[in-house]
Amino acid sequence: MKLIELGDELPMTARENLKEIVHRKLKQVNDMKIPNSVNEHLQRKHLISEKNSRRYVQEYKKYLMCALVSQKAVTPSEGTDLVWHTHLCTNNIYPIQMAKVMPKYRKGRFDHGPTKGGNAEGMKYDEQYKRTVELGEYLFGPLPHDIWEPGQSRFYPTLFCMYHVDLRRLANYMIAVEKARASIDPALLPAPEEEQA
Repeated sequence: MKLIELGDELPMTARENLKEIVHRKLKQVNDMKIPNSVNEHLQRKHLISEKNSRRYVQEYKKYLMCALVSQKAVTPSEGTDLVWHTHLCTNNIYPIQMAKVMPKYRKGRFDHGPTKGGNAEGMKYDEQYKRTVELGEYLFGPLPHDIWEPGQSRFYPTLFCMYHVDLRRLANYMIAVEKARASIDPALLPAPEEEQA
């Protein structure tokens, strides 16, 4: 992960000492070894290719950098959120890695809770996402749109559902249903009722 040439005018939500923080933390985040199980999970459960799973992890690291340099809360893209949740599940590694990277005022933690829902929360997360993308582009240049979706579509329900459906289970279920249908003796089925004229 490389920084672009940082401009003199900082994004509105950036910490005043952003440049100092970035150069100090970039090596730590780059050196953070995300467990292979994260990539394997993305590939197996979400059918993301090996190459793309590595890209998702790199974008997740950019998200972590945004969190480190922002003075306000940040919101991930759907893809980086997927990596974050998968990384969180490596609970013997994640807390140790965050303790090394996150500042003392966060007590070495980087967690989140569920949203309360409603319009006010929706507007809050829309605004946070815009700020996150602004910081990401300030630090790293244009972010890939296949991982960082446009702000206006970040919270579409169809986007959210795409990542949280286990396609293997769905496919196995469909195969099992079709096998069961194929094994039924048609003679045992009730005769279809004739349509009333």
